Amino acid sequence: MVENQKLPAKKIIYKKERVLDATSIFPVFFKRYHIASEWKLLFKDNKGFKEFLHDIEKNGVIDRNILNINLQKKINHVKSWSNFFRWLIKKTEAKMVAGICYYSNAMYGLNLAAHQLNIKSADMQHGAQGNMHIAYNFNKIPDNGYNILPKYFWVWDFESKNHLENIFKSQNFHKVVLKGNPWFNFIKENSSKLSIRENKPLILISVQPLREILNTNIYEIIRSTANMYAWWIRLHPRMSKTETANFISELKFNQVYDKINIKEASNLPLPIILQNAKLHISKYSGTISEAAMMQVPSLIIDEIGTKTYDNLIEKGIAYNGLNLTSALIEKIISEK
Repeated sequence: MVENQKLPAKKIIYKKERVLDATSIFPVFFKRYHIASEWKLLFKDNKGFKEFLHDIEKNGVIDRNILNINLQKKINHVKSWSNFFRWLIKKTEAKMVAGICYYSNAMYGLNLAAHQLNIKSADMQHGAQGNMHIAYNFNKIPDNGYNILPKYFWVWDFESKNHLENIFKSQNFHKVVLKGNPWFNFIKENSSKLSIRENKPLILISVQPLREILNTNIYEIIRSTANMYAWWIRLHPRMSKTETANFISELKFNQVYDKINIKEASNLPLPIILQNAKLHISKYSGTISEAAMMQVPSLIIDEIGTKTYDNLIEKGIAYNGLNLTSALIEKIISEK
């Protein structure tokens, strides 16, 4: 196990002895590459790149000189991470590498190292993949694939598999494999070790670190139905301490903090909670996909979510909850 972000000092880490903090070693492998000449090559007889630069400057996205500097910095980091991972792969004699979120400098470097050493690399699905996710949509794929993309895309569901296979159909390098969610499978096999006791139907809300974490109308619904349902709110793992504190203050201000379960909801394994849930509510969290796997209906309360998971809405596994009401919640929970 390799972590490319510094490990938290006070957090309990499972089998810490086998987890490598790459940030403490990476500086040894960092090398500054001089790649300014490659930028100039992009301009040579390349009308499309010039038009691209003109468009992003015209729309105020970024200045071309800043873009040039940022790209060179990123490429330096990607190549340096590749140096680190080549060393690690040789040292451990690894036959395969797997990453979650392939689209970071470190993961690009991991995939590049695997490509250079001719071993398998895989991106493991961690949420929604489809037309709304920029990292899983490509207009052009070289015949030999991209050397900083994984060889294999490990997906959870048929929709993700069909989407990516359609994108990669013009080449034979990148492959899509449907292997499900191994964490869910593990928890299912060991679910007898954990149980949840609630005497009311459990509704799980999965939140994300957004500017508006929850729509204000949901607080009124929680207040008015607290005697009918057990409301659980699961914090996003990437929420900072400040974001969490602000959200808890918001819950208290809206007089619902004493009506919800936030501790167990955020600490118990998600599959265990979903096994006991009657309904799941979220804006566009990947938990919507995971709820569908557990045959738990989701109410999607954000327009981005309704577009991202339109296939689940069509199948009746998820529902459009943009106009959320307690009556709609009651209707879905009462349906078999």
